[in-house]
Amino acid sequence: MFIGHGSYAVEHDQSIIVFVAQGAWNLEASKSAIELISLYVDAMSATNFAIIANTRQVEGITPDSFKVWLSAVRKWLHQGHTTLARVDEPRSAYYKIFLSKFDEFARAHQQFQLLDSMDEAFSWLHQLGFKGFENGLPALKFFDGLDINKGRATSFSNQRR
Repeated sequence: MFIGHGSYAVEHDQSIIVFVAQGAWNLEASKSAIELISLYVDAMSATNFAIIANTRQVEGITPDSFKVWLSAVRKWLHQGHTTLARVDEPRSAYYKIFLSKFDEFARAHQQFQLLDSMDEAFSWLHQLGFKGFENGLPALKFFDGLDINKGRATSFSNQRR
């Protein structure tokens, strides 16, 4: 198995999951991040929830990564993932090449907004009635290919307390 490229942070509060991604993403990093996000999704039971995906610092994503992300999102839709707030720059080459296809899918299947900042994303989700992060986002802890397994267990157990 290859070491995952790309780093990420995941936080959860009530009905909002925050995913912040950086770097160039391969299959291993994608699977790791999906596994952690899925722990939060599974813990929400039947509640409708939203995800904020801050991808401003993503530099690329491999085709096999795209496929596993799309598969995960399809599964999450059936578990109550009704809304996506993307924080990114739609005019950037990285967004156009690597991420715009995700957003085409999101527009067709859920409530979706492409926003300039995390503050705008939280504001939009709160206006829609989603709860969480009313006191702001805590300091993020990023995980990468060198500490993926530790990151999954530590981040989820800390959130569940």
